[in-house]
Parts: sequence; C-alpha cells; structure tokens
Amino acid sequence: ETIVVLSIVSLMIAIVVPTLSRLRDGIAVRNATAEATSAFAIARRAAILRAATTGIGIDRPPGFITVTTAGEMLLQRNLEEAYGVTLSSTRDSTAYSALGHGFGAANLSLVIARGTVAETIFVSREGRVRR
Repeated sequence: ETIVVLSIVSLMIAIVVPTLSRLRDGIAVRNATAEATSAFAIARRAAILRAATTGIGIDRPPGFITVTTAGEMLLQRNLEEAYGVTLSSTRDSTAYSALGHGFGAANLSLVIARGTVAETIFVSREGRVRR
C-alpha cells in the first residue's frame, strides 16, 4: 500500500511541477512586458510634455530599459534582475519626437522571454506600441 501511495504522489508531483514552473514563467513575462510597455508610454508622454526628443535604450547594460530626454535619465529598469527574463530586440534604441511620433527609420520588436514563455512588443515607425 505504501509503495502504491508513494508512486501516486510522485506521479502527481511530476505532473504539477512543470505546470507551476510554466505558470511562474508566464507571470514574470507578463509583468516584465507590462513594465516595458509602460516605459514606452512614459517616453512618449515625456517627449510631448517636454517638447523634446526622448529616447529609449533597450538592453544597455544587459537586461535594462532606459528612458532619457535631453541627457537626463527619466527611467532605468533592470527587467532581467527584477523578473528573471531575457530581452532581445531588433534595434537597441528608439525615440519619440516632440510631437509624440516615432523618430527613426525602422520598426522595433522586443521579445521578453523566460523558460518556454515569450511575449513580443512591436513598436511601429510612427511610435505606436502593440503586444
């Protein structure tokens, strides 16, 4: 009886542990994605309010998102340390003009991943952000 109970318990643990791991990874990725999306909104708002070009540096240093305007750092967040995620993007930075429009020549894709879970943020040339 004891062997049967132990085998059933170990089978249940083998099923539950990967599910909990994916759940934890998903929560971390969603939170990091929300924070990154918020950084883009902050940059756009700062560009409009200050009437100055505002830049967003991605993954400099590794794991960081940095918002700067006129040489002043408005926000720097280490998503890698805070959520245990990795960042990869098609460009290392983007910017918003004083009118709140994207400033640059190409779109940007930012992939935030942890374990088997990943989300992508797309930023168009016009500065629109979508997930």
